[in-house]
Amino acid sequence: MDLPNFYHYNKLQKQRSIHNADLQLASDALMSKRDENITLMWLDENIDKELRDLFEQIHDSVIVSTDQETFLKTINGITDEKILVILSGQYSRSLAPLIHDNKQVYLIYIFCINKADYEHLSKDLSKVRGVFTQYSHLFEGLQLELRSLVRQMTTFHLFDQKQVSLKDLTRESADFLWYQLLKDVLLAMPKTADSKIEMIDRFRIYYSPKTPTFLTKVDEFEQTYQSCDAIRWYTKDSIVYRLVNQALRTEDIEALLAVRYYISDLYACLKKECEKLKV
Repeated sequence: MDLPNFYHYNKLQKQRSIHNADLQLASDALMSKRDENITLMWLDENIDKELRDLFEQIHDSVIVSTDQETFLKTINGITDEKILVILSGQYSRSLAPLIHDNKQVYLIYIFCINKADYEHLSKDLSKVRGVFTQYSHLFEGLQLELRSLVRQMTTFHLFDQKQVSLKDLTRESADFLWYQLLKDVLLAMPKTADSKIEMIDRFRIYYSPKTPTFLTKVDEFEQTYQSCDAIRWYTKDSIVYRLVNQALRTEDIEALLAVRYYISDLYACLKKECEKLKV
């Protein structure tokens, strides 16, 4: 993606520029957590339109809100992901205390013009990890926090899997066999127009709490997807990757059944590629 040289953010008659390097830093930070259940929410009614659009293009788990009501409705609807919140100064005094006890909220950043006006919040509220006035400092802090959070989540997952194997090897073997059978069942189920509709409906339900941009992407997938493109849709950072990967990671059987149409295509494409390598 070609990033613009800079955008301008004007508030309270003060000018602040976001440069190419800042945008690249933000992009790198967000892409580093593409396979984790982490959402970034940014609330600012004056956020630059180009910047908002850019974040939506970078990753489908970035949600930008421009009004408090939509923001609160969205954040309260997220139940299975860690949320990193960026609040503009004007909302921070009222909203930071309000969302602080939300179990899904991992941290809160405040992005403002006058740092001194909001520093007390970082002392009063443990989840307020920083007050920033420059994009570069904000994105650097975000990148560090994301890396730390991803490590924590990965470590916990590995530890949990180790405990399972130590406590109950028989159950692990049974689970493996059960998932092999599930795979066989999924692949044996016929690909029908109804199963494709079911999959598209699942995408729309999953992405409905997010911005309209994601529903537009679902429409694009519905109109352009072809079975031979299954690998391409999975390897790029797309709506398909996010939902399917989460279903696989969380062993969500209902979700896997809902996307069986795509999983069947993906399996067939991967099998075909493996056969090519054997030649």
